[in-house]
Amino acid sequence: MDFHLNRKVALRQKSEYSSLDKWSLQEHDDDGKQLDSGQVPWPWSVVFTSTEMTLSEELTVNTNKITFNTENVSGRISNTLEISEEHEITTEERYYICAELRPGYFLDPDSVPRYSMFGTDRKIKSFKLWIYKREDETKPEHCYAWGMLSYTTEIDFRNETNDDTLQFYLHVSAARFAKYVEMMRKYPANVLTLRLRLVEGLYSEWTPSIYTDRIKVLTNFQDHQFTIPEGCEILPFTLGRVGEFRIAFITRRDCDKPAREIKLSNEDLPGDVVEKTQSPSEEALLLQRDALELAVQHGQRMKYLSYAAWIIAALLALIALRW
Repeated sequence: MDFHLNRKVALRQKSEYSSLDKWSLQEHDDDGKQLDSGQVPWPWSVVFTSTEMTLSEELTVNTNKITFNTENVSGRISNTLEISEEHEITTEERYYICAELRPGYFLDPDSVPRYSMFGTDRKIKSFKLWIYKREDETKPEHCYAWGMLSYTTEIDFRNETNDDTLQFYLHVSAARFAKYVEMMRKYPANVLTLRLRLVEGLYSEWTPSIYTDRIKVLTNFQDHQFTIPEGCEILPFTLGRVGEFRIAFITRRDCDKPAREIKLSNEDLPGDVVEKTQSPSEEALLLQRDALELAVQHGQRMKYLSYAAWIIAALLALIALRW
């Protein structure tokens, strides 16, 4: 497996602010040139927002017990299948929720840190969340982080390249997981947000703020070109434990929107007059008012016509008397 690295990583038993952090990680090139300032563990919050959510419900049924036999017949190797007479039927159901993530708040997609792996300056583009039902109900709900450097490997005489990825695995109680599955089936949320704190394996340059614009990821010691000074007893944090997590499913629906401005042409209105359209409820009230005004006007017309009819009848009577 060929990992794509272009930097080396070394542990320094000091940091820019030794009163706060006793050690740091430093990236440098092949000539030993320092590429940036030291990176120290990042204990503050990181936030992710879903771009896609998937519910997977899998069923595996095994109806036979099959064994492979290899025989040497006349100097030739022959492979055969043997099916036992006793049929053993086993079933396995598997449910999980997978969410594609992006860094940042869902209401503020532009203000996000840039994630990259130690030993590279590539921007990580693959983030995922996996939600499972915990196997042991006596253990607490928990979340842990896992990641992998970009690498190239040969599969069936073809080279395949996988990108850098950072993933999170959330194990919740059976009751909570059943609620999540029911929600995904019947009324899926529009947005999922994941907020994590005290994530081991995340680093950043020291900052007096609880926000940073760059985060480095250390997956493990074997995959990175990582060196530790001889005799040093410090073991830097690698991806694994998550101290605190908060997951939120957000359902959003469109509501009545305020009237929008529509500019009509000069032929319709004099000057630069702006007419505002009404919301559906306002339009309904206006239609009811117009209908009432028409009814009143119609009643008044009928009243005037009634008066005119009586006058005409009286005039005709007078004319008849004269004749």
